[in-house]
Amino acid sequence: MKNKLIYILIIFLALFVSCSIFEGEDHRTTGKDHEQKEDNNINIGSIFDGDLKINRSVTKGKGKDQKSGKIDEVEIGHFQTPLLDKSEPRVHNIKLAAKKLDQYKVDPGDEFSFNRVVGKRTSEKGYEEAPIIILESGSPENSEALGGGICQLSSTLYNAVLKANLKVTERHPHSKKVSYVDEGQDATIDFNRYDLKFINTRDKPITLKIRVKEDTVSVFIYENRLRENE
Repeated sequence: MKNKLIYILIIFLALFVSCSIFEGEDHRTTGKDHEQKEDNNINIGSIFDGDLKINRSVTKGKGKDQKSGKIDEVEIGHFQTPLLDKSEPRVHNIKLAAKKLDQYKVDPGDEFSFNRVVGKRTSEKGYEEAPIIILESGSPENSEALGGGICQLSSTLYNAVLKANLKVTERHPHSKKVSYVDEGQDATIDFNRYDLKFINTRDKPITLKIRVKEDTVSVFIYENRLRENE
């Protein structure tokens, strides 16, 4: 009887120890699972954070495009006149003045002055004598003067300005019809006397671009628009 009780006690103790071992393993496994879940959560969180940072950096990248001043130039006005009189001094004068106007920017609200931008036409600046129209005793006469021919450039610009719907604040016609534009579409220039002026009435800067080719004089007016996010 005594031996039987000892045997039962041994079995009971063995069962108790086994249960404790399994329970410990269960706890350790659960602990590992919990740690793994925490690790997974951290990793997932890191991945999403990384994704968000990448998205933010992409957004910032687009922002940098804007801040760096990347723009699209949109044409708002263009006019072209035929270069009928191709005498060398005349074409030379037109090209010389065109260099002053080409790529010239006018900010919103600013007034453009042809004479101010181009400057006085002098021999020191390279201008040559070429045909002009003057009023002599109340009658228009053909003559020659330094910078002759650039009225074709100012007239071409005048019409491009009208196409762009900008506000013209000063403009003077020739005393007789010219050959390169219809009557009423010309704009004569004479330093300290006659000027061509206009105001950039748009809410964005504009840029002038001038092209003098073998047979034509062209003026393009572009509005500088901030590039939209793509």
